[in-house]
Amino acid sequence: MQSVLFSLMTSLGLACTLLPGIVHMAHRFGLCAGPTPRCSHRQRTPCLGGIALFFGLLVSLLLWSPAASLEQFRNPLAGFALLFLVGVRDDLRPMAAGLKLLFQVLVVFGLVAPGPGALFAGGSPSILHGLPPGAAWLLSGLWILVCVNAFNLTDGIDGLAAGIGILVLVVLGSWFGLTGAWHWAVLAFSALGSLLGFLCFNLSPARIFMGDSGALLLGAVCGFLMVEFLALNAGLGPEHVARLEGAPAVAAAILIYPLFDTFRVFFTRLYRGISPFKPDRRHIHHMLIDFGLSHLRATACLVALNAASILFVFALHDRLQPYLLLSIPWLVALVLTAALHTALRRRRMRQFRARSGRNMNVAEPS
Repeated sequence: MQSVLFSLMTSLGLACTLLPGIVHMAHRFGLCAGPTPRCSHRQRTPCLGGIALFFGLLVSLLLWSPAASLEQFRNPLAGFALLFLVGVRDDLRPMAAGLKLLFQVLVVFGLVAPGPGALFAGGSPSILHGLPPGAAWLLSGLWILVCVNAFNLTDGIDGLAAGIGILVLVVLGSWFGLTGAWHWAVLAFSALGSLLGFLCFNLSPARIFMGDSGALLLGAVCGFLMVEFLALNAGLGPEHVARLEGAPAVAAAILIYPLFDTFRVFFTRLYRGISPFKPDRRHIHHMLIDFGLSHLRATACLVALNAASILFVFALHDRLQPYLLLSIPWLVALVLTAALHTALRRRRMRQFRARSGRNMNVAEPS
């Protein structure tokens, strides 16, 4: 228990110490993201917040992880470091979407590869008992890859990716503590401390962005811990206080906003004949900004809705069938998104009519 608290304090303190220097150096050497048509900011802002996240996590993990668990962190830390470096490269000099995805695939599937220190070393090779090792490897890799890109796409307004990440890590870290898996709890709270420190600099108006270096790292940590959650939950006895029924549905609800928005945007782009990797302003958080909400209010709304989804599945996991546990939060998200889309379209029509009316009045002869 003490190691968990110390890991949180260490990563928080280190992130808060590093970030002012990173902001200063980024401005000095011009390592900032400029305003773009998709961006709500009007000034150049550093985008290397992932540096503080990574080193806060790394130092805290090495200091406070149980000695017997260090071997289990070998593959995860290597994977996290490689994804962090891919993100840094993209932040400094943007990479083609296909090349970046290729690097992600290679790193993620290496992260879950069998061997000493691998994801399932010493335990079941499957997050769903009965699957052959090859299928488990494929599903685990795909899950983490989706989480990596979901958090990358979520990092679109001030505080959102960090806020969702904090929520997810609090839930997972606390659950691992209940099961006695303190090494995974230390990993979760080490990442949590770094995010809390980063959030102080990322709330609107943001002084620094997470960047791909931070978003890819955060997605990998959350995706990895979620797979460990599924594997560990499957091995708990039916009477264990931490056991959750319908665990895959619970996992989908814990990450509902990043996953729902990513799949929605992905299929919307395909439907419109656009590359799913081409950025646009069709994300829900962009819709909220266009509707008139501030970055802070939009972030608060989405984090609160994600928290409501988590409370729902934790309260009813043993009372509802898994398909209901999975479908109800996603159907609610779909209905709310449709309502937002309709309201935004009506707002834009009113604004268009008001501008047209003003232009006609100006054009009338005196």
